[in-house]
Amino acid sequence: IMPNIPSLSTPNGNQTLVATFSATGGRTPYTFVATSPNLVAGGIDPQTGEFNGTFSIWGSAILRIEVTDADMVTVGRNYVVDVPQF
Repeated sequence: IMPNIPSLSTPNGNQTLVATFSATGGRTPYTFVATSPNLVAGGIDPQTGEFNGTFSIWGSAILRIEVTDADMVTVGRNYVVDVPQF
């Protein structure tokens, strides 16, 4: 399984990231999980990979996305999200 990388920056003056994660390989369906020590609200839809979350810091926020396929194979990746000063 390979998670695909969407654009990961929040709009100017905004702490909220809206992005859709997807994956290739493995066997569908996929299940998505998002974690971050900097995430204060929101999260990811486990079936669609649609992420809508608000970060508590500005600068570089870490976001971890894990995707699990139908065979229970899990792959995780850390992303850096550029959050503008608010």
